[in-house]
Order: sequence, then C-alpha cells, then structure tokens
Amino acid sequence: HCYDFEKLDKTAQWLLSTVNSTIKEITELSDAYKLPSITDKIRDLIVNDISRWYIMLIREKIDVYSEHPDKFVIMSLLFEVLYKVILLLAPINPMISEHLYQNMFRTYMDALGLEEKESIHLQDWPEVQEKFIDKNLEKQMEFSRELIEIARSLKNQNRLRLRWPNKKIVIESTEKLPEVEFTETIKKMVNVRDLEIVDSFTPDDNFAEMDSRFGKIYLDLNVNDDILADRVVNDLIRNIQYSRKKNNFKVGEEIELKIGTDADHLKQFIEENSEFISDKVSAGKLDIVDGFVEEVDGKAYEELSICPNENCSATLKQNINHKLYKKGRAKCPYCQTEFTEDKVKKITFYFQRKK
Repeated sequence: HCYDFEKLDKTAQWLLSTVNSTIKEITELSDAYKLPSITDKIRDLIVNDISRWYIMLIREKIDVYSEHPDKFVIMSLLFEVLYKVILLLAPINPMISEHLYQNMFRTYMDALGLEEKESIHLQDWPEVQEKFIDKNLEKQMEFSRELIEIARSLKNQNRLRLRWPNKKIVIESTEKLPEVEFTETIKKMVNVRDLEIVDSFTPDDNFAEMDSRFGKIYLDLNVNDDILADRVVNDLIRNIQYSRKKNNFKVGEEIELKIGTDADHLKQFIEENSEFISDKVSAGKLDIVDGFVEEVDGKAYEELSICPNENCSATLKQNINHKLYKKGRAKCPYCQTEFTEDKVKKITFYFQRKK
C-alpha cells in the first residue's frame, strides 16, 4: 500500500511534517557537531510524538479487527516513518537499530522503493522532504496537545474519569488563537461533545475553570441522561473487556453475554446501548434481565457495584467495596455521596464462548 499526501488526514500530515522537521534539525546538529542535543530530539520524536501521541490517535484505526478504510494507508505511512527513525537512531544506538532493521525492515525495502542492503549502516541518511514540512500545522498540533493536557487536568481535579464524557469545553480568550485544525482530535482525547472558542464567557456553578496561556479554559460538569448513559456503558464495556482478558478469551472471539441489574435507570441505559456494547465486546444479541445474574459454573462472572446517586452512577472500585464490607458505610470518590451497603446498586454479568 502507498499513500497520497493530499488525501492523508491532518494528523498523518502532521506526523510527516514533524518527522521531516526532525530529520532537518538532526542533520544540522550533526553537521555542526552539536551531538548532545541530538539524543533529546530523537527521544522526543520516538517517545512523545510517535509512541505517546500518534499511536494513541490511530490505534483504533489499525486494530487487527478494524475495518477502517484508511487502515493500510496509515500502516504504510507508519512503516515508512519508523524506518526513518531507525536511520536517525543508527549512529547513536547502532546495535538496536541494526536489530530492528534486520528483523523488521530489511526484507521490505522494495516496498519503500529502496535497495535491500546487508546492514542499516550501509543505507543512506534520510533526505529532508521540504514539501511535507508545515510549521503552521505543527503549531496547531502543539496548541491542541496543550489544550488536551489542561482539559484532562480539569477532569482529574474534579474527580472525573477520562473515559466519562462531558458536554463541552470552552476557551475564553481575547487574543487570536491558532486555528483549531484538530477539533475532532481534541474532543476525542478529552471525551467532550463540543468545543467552543469565545471572547467572553459567564459560566454557571457547574463549570470548572483553569488559567492557561491561551486564556481561561472551562469544562462543563453538567450531566444529563445521555452523559450518564455513556458513563455507565463505558465502565461496563471496560469491565467486560477486562474479564475477557482475565479469562483468556481471544481478541474478537464471540461470546454469549447475559447482564442483570437491580436499577431501572441502569437497565434502560444498557438496553438503549445494547448494540454498541455487543459490538465492543464481541457478543451476539445481549440477554438483559431485571435483578441479579447468578454465578454459573463454567461461565466468566463479574459483579459491579454502582454509586446509588443516580446523577453519578460511577462504578465503584474494590477498595470502596472492602470499606463497605468492614465498616458498613463508604463515600463515593467521585460525587462524595455517603451510603450504606444496602443502597449500592449492582450490575452483574456472565458470559461464555458462543456455541
């Protein structure tokens, strides 16, 4: 597979721009014998730009079971980028770069339009492709990443799990901000439904705020049934996926899943999102019942404790359950509601391999 630069999405174009900017900077540093600075540049590219950022953005698209139309184009681009990375790494860490070349790249040199050579150290130094460098795009991504970091910090300060959605984030700034090219990326990584940039904003009591170099950042803490449903469903999916892994189910292996709950609002959330849950956990049609699902021999079983405050409905961790068992009372770490063991709501489920 090959790629057409003009048809790549903005995150892919950003990656190509960043890689070529880094090649240019490292080449200039090498020519000037400023060798200590080179390792920092390479580490930043590998760890921060590729591993912790770009891979995180594309991992769902390149998942083994993904049917995304750009899956193989993205993988082709990533393969080329990683090859250029080991070329940059070769003078600094010759043994690791050689190992990667021999085991990952050597037999595929034709796919990159290059000659297969016996060693990475016989390959040419990567050329800078100036046409791919877009400093404005790099600045926009830098702005987006900083904004995401601030918004995530706001969620953490307000005891909100990252996977829980919020209605919106608002940026109040009287200065001209970089064009928000990566709006969808920001919304996805912060898990908010909307992003607004305004000159003036008067928040109500349900907004958290933080100062930044861009102005004030506001996070909407208001919840409705739609937000709560996503909260419950996302937590349920995560627990089912964890149970699948714990019980040695293969990725994509189809299961028969039965879910029970003693709370009407929880059952409604699950029923309304049954197809989404089924798709995410590789289950057929869900069997959803009132009350508890009893543990059955030969079937993977889990019991989830849910905060009794319906406007929270957080899945409680094991330490809260232990505290309830020992003291008879506990406090939800998210909404701060105090409750006794008899008030806790439950979601139970079991599953087995599809027959």
